[in-house]
Amino acid sequence: MDYNPLSKKLKALDAKLLELKQSERELTKELEWYKHFSPEAQEDKRQKSLSTIQKHHALLEDIHAETLAVTNEIKQHQDSIQDIDEILESFDTNWYKDLDQETLGKLRCYYPEIDDKRAQADITNKKMLCDISNSEARIFSLMKNMRTVCNPLNWFKSDQVQLRNECNDLKNKILDCKERRVWLRKQLNELNPKARYRDAQVEHQRCIDSLQDEIKKNETGKILWKQGIFSKEQFIKDLAAVSNKYNNFDFKEKARNQKEMHNEITFFEKERERLAEKKKNNDEKINPIINEIKRLEDRIKKTKDKIQKATEFAKALSNEPNSYERFKLHRKYETEFGFEKPGPGALVRRESKKLAAMEKSLSMEKRRLAQINRKVL
Repeated sequence: MDYNPLSKKLKALDAKLLELKQSERELTKELEWYKHFSPEAQEDKRQKSLSTIQKHHALLEDIHAETLAVTNEIKQHQDSIQDIDEILESFDTNWYKDLDQETLGKLRCYYPEIDDKRAQADITNKKMLCDISNSEARIFSLMKNMRTVCNPLNWFKSDQVQLRNECNDLKNKILDCKERRVWLRKQLNELNPKARYRDAQVEHQRCIDSLQDEIKKNETGKILWKQGIFSKEQFIKDLAAVSNKYNNFDFKEKARNQKEMHNEITFFEKERERLAEKKKNNDEKINPIINEIKRLEDRIKKTKDKIQKATEFAKALSNEPNSYERFKLHRKYETEFGFEKPGPGALVRRESKKLAAMEKSLSMEKRRLAQINRKVL
């Protein structure tokens, strides 16, 4: 608690000075801004921003035209895929078997060598099938003469070794024929117009995907350019606001306000020095009184606590009918207040007199403090 009434005035004066100095700094910044402001530089910035906006609009138009061209190109690829679908409907899956003359005529237009390829494939296929059949029949006949390998005696007989080697050769020949047939079917499928047309479809679709990615990039670019235009337009609006502020800025009025504010700050600083000195002198007068008030308040508090405890002991003794219990209470009382102290009732009366005297002294000190503070105000 601050007992000096000048402390409150001093705090209010400090707050007022802080506010005035902050206002003075802001006003000084505005005046400095006005002195260094260049309308020519503002106009140059505005022209550059307008030029940038025009460039961005031109880029947006180019992107729009490019997007239309890409869209048309995608339409062409989609039409090509549809045309290929119609062509593929005229070919059977097994295109190299039992083809009608019309289909063969279409194939000969694209593949003049198709007849030779088909004839050669047919001959080769029949030959391999014949070889496989003969080899399987020969293996079957050899198996009848082969003995079990579970008997070690059959491992080294020359006739059994020869039979096993011949059988293994025939099995390898069969595997080779089957692999050649797979290779032959692969070669025939490579000549299949469907496969070639489907490759063309895949290529068209790849082009479509690439073009669609390009459109997405263009859309992203459009968003970025539009954001750039918006940013420059907002910048131009800000420049216009700053220019309007400059045109409406009353430099003389602001300078006069700054001077008045500076004079007011000087006055309040002097007033603060005077008030601080006055507070210091008053503190020297009232500090002894304040110390005495605090000392009395502390003693009064301790005395009240002592009276309360003694009253509680006295009440407990009067309510206790057992002499032994009263003896125990007396021992507890002596431990609390000491052996030289009087009984609880006498202690209460004695401390109450002291308390009244201290409260009277405290009241007198507070009146003295109030008289001194009234004089200083």
